[in-house]
Parts: sequence; structure tokens; C-alpha cells
Amino acid sequence: MLKKHSTWIMLLQIPLAWEWLSAGWEKIMMGGLGAKFAANLPRTLEFFTKQVGPTGTVTNPHTWYVNSFLAWGQSNPTLFGYGVAYGELAIGLVIVAAIGYSLFAHQRLPKAFVWLVVAALIVGIFLNYNFYFAAAWPASASATRSVNIMMGLLQLILIGYYLSEESKKEEA
Repeated sequence: MLKKHSTWIMLLQIPLAWEWLSAGWEKIMMGGLGAKFAANLPRTLEFFTKQVGPTGTVTNPHTWYVNSFLAWGQSNPTLFGYGVAYGELAIGLVIVAAIGYSLFAHQRLPKAFVWLVVAALIVGIFLNYNFYFAAAWPASASATRSVNIMMGLLQLILIGYYLSEESKKEEA
């Protein structure tokens, strides 16, 4: 039987899993199994680079991000678009599978599955902070800022949890 604290950790993952599943599913179901999202991505990435407002054009203050990863995404929008959409869905599915296994099988996750969950959480952190640097710079994006930071920190805590549980299992 699972310890009470691990049950609470699993329950904390439900909103995280829901957020990843719904974000990925929404992008995939836009049309053409993600094709519409990928087709619209160049315009979105351009918006993340600079925005035209009543006071004129304002550019993203994270120039290192704009000149590196955002530039790569703009030159490879189809690959980037499909990677984001299916990556979000995959992260959500892995987290749901971990929750289900832990809560209903009443066992610790197998070692290979722990590493899969940790990998999914690392990709999730990457996607959260990628979106943070792309979209959280205008003053109107305070919700984007806080949600992405909180999701990234929660995923970091969960990585620590999974790795500590795995090390306890190896010691036993």
C-alpha cells in the first residue's frame, strides 16, 4: 500500500496532467492532427518576437531567447509545431499513467517508468520556460508568467520526489 504522502504527491499531479493533456489535445484537434497549429505558428512566433501596440513596436526583452531558440522555431515551424503539440499530449499521458499506476496498483513505479516520468517532467519544464520567455514579457501576460513558473517549479519538485523514491528503492 502506498504511504499517505505519496498519495498526496500523486493527487498533486492531476491538475498538472490535465493542463498538459488539454493543451496538447487542443492544439492537435485544431485541424489536421496539429497541421493547423503548425501552419499558424510562424505568425504566433512573430508576435512573440515583437508586438505592435498603441505606443509603437515593442520587442521581446529576452534577446538571447529571440536570437536562439525562437529564431530556430521560426525557421522550422512545422517541426516545432508538431513537437509542441504532441509533446504536450505525451507529457500529460505519461503523468496520467504514473498517477494511475501508483494509485490503483498500490505499488511503486518500475525503474524504467520512473525515468520516463522524470524525462517527461524535464521536457515539461523546458516547454514551460520556453513559453515563459516567448510570451510572458508584455505587461498583459501576468497570468502566463505565474502559471508557467508554478508549473515548472511543481515539475521540479516532482522530479525530486521521483528520484528520491527511486534512490530509496535501490537502498532497500
